[in-house]
Order: sequence, then structure tokens, then C-alpha cells
Amino acid sequence: DRTVVVLHREYFSPDRADENGTVYFDKNCVLFDAMQGDQEVALIYREDLDTGPVCWVVDNTNGTYFEVNEESVKQIQDQIAQAKAMMEEQLKNVPPETRAQYQQMIDEKMGKVGRTDLDIEFKQVATGVKVNAWECKQYESFIEGTKHEDVWSAPAGDLGLTDADLQVLRGMSELFSGISPETNAFFQVGKEGKKGFEGFPVLVVEYLDGEKHEKSEVKSVVQKDLAKHIFELPEGAKKQALPGQ
Repeated sequence: DRTVVVLHREYFSPDRADENGTVYFDKNCVLFDAMQGDQEVALIYREDLDTGPVCWVVDNTNGTYFEVNEESVKQIQDQIAQAKAMMEEQLKNVPPETRAQYQQMIDEKMGKVGRTDLDIEFKQVATGVKVNAWECKQYESFIEGTKHEDVWSAPAGDLGLTDADLQVLRGMSELFSGISPETNAFFQVGKEGKKGFEGFPVLVVEYLDGEKHEKSEVKSVVQKDLAKHIFELPEGAKKQALPGQ
């Protein structure tokens, strides 16, 4: 039997509907299956392929997917670096009195994308906090000194998860960190030191511009047999280029 985690995501903005998702764990694989608005999307991450780690981002509603692997991440990083360099060069022709304004716009749009040197920190603020069925440690996370998340995590074994399961999540985090360093707490599990936290997050509140933006909560955990095909690409799914390529 393998662990299946059922999640509920609630947005603090009244114009966004709640979303439900399920996480399926298997050896060297993890599947995030969720609804985003009217679209059924899935992230299938695998470390058991000869080609190396890969994540398929599947749009089940439209029958399409795109692939994230080490090579495509490198290509995106190169494109981001070229775009930033081009913008910086164009700024040289902008009058000094408006240059700072344009620089701020660039930083807001692309400042953290593709960076691998972001200062990400988790601080433990409490222990023994009860969240649903689990006794948790509470953390705050910060990115470049700005509050990013509140995290309540329970020992992985209390949810039927193993160190190998957490390692798969860390592998997925490493793959995406080169293009999207602001990964949420579900991908920072078990990292040593201030970069992560112990256990598995059963409740996460994310902040945006200093305000609560969304809340993700584990609603249930079950053990069940999983069909191997759920970690395969859906039959007939059409490959698309990565966004921005």
C-alpha cells in the first residue's frame, strides 16, 4: 500500500473558488492531481527514468502536457538571463529620472525568476500545536526577509510517509528551483538548516504582499494500492512547448 494525501486549498480572495487536490506517492514517483478553476491539471514527477528526473505538467481538460527536465530548465535559465541582459541594456537609454521606475518594474516582474541564490529561511516558532489529527511544529518562512508562509508540520511517519517519499519531493523542488525558486512548503520538506523544516506540512498559509493569500490543508491520509499507470502520461496527450519557448 502507498500513501495518498487529500488536500484542500482555500483562497482568501472572494473571487477565487476553493480547490481540492490529491497527492499520490510511489517509489521514486509523486503525482499531484488538482482542479484549478475549470481545468483538471496534474504534475507527474519521476526519478526512475533513464533520461533523468522529469516532471510532466498535464492539462487533462485539454489533453496536453509539457515536460520539465534538467535540459529544459537550463534553456529557460538561459532565456531569462538573455531577457534580463537585454532589458538592462535598454535601460541605459532611459532618462535617469525614470530609470529607477523602469528598473523596479523589471525587478517586480522578473526579479526572482531563475535565481538560485534567494535567501529562503524557515524559523520554528512553536511546538506541540494540534492541527486536526496531528501534533505539529509551527514555522514561519521568509524570502529575502519578507514573510512568505506559516507552516504547521507533523512527523512524516504520522502520515504514513517515509524518508524516501520526502526525498522525492525534494528532488522535484530541486528540478524547479532553477526557474521558480519560490516553491511552496510542500517542496521544502526535510531540508537541513534554515532552508527547510522537519516533517510534512499539514497546514500552510501563504502570504502575498503582506496579506494572507491562500491556505492549503491536509484533510485526510489513506493507504491504498495504486495502479502504476497513474504515473504515466495519459494516452493521447499531446506535447506542447514549455511556456515562454
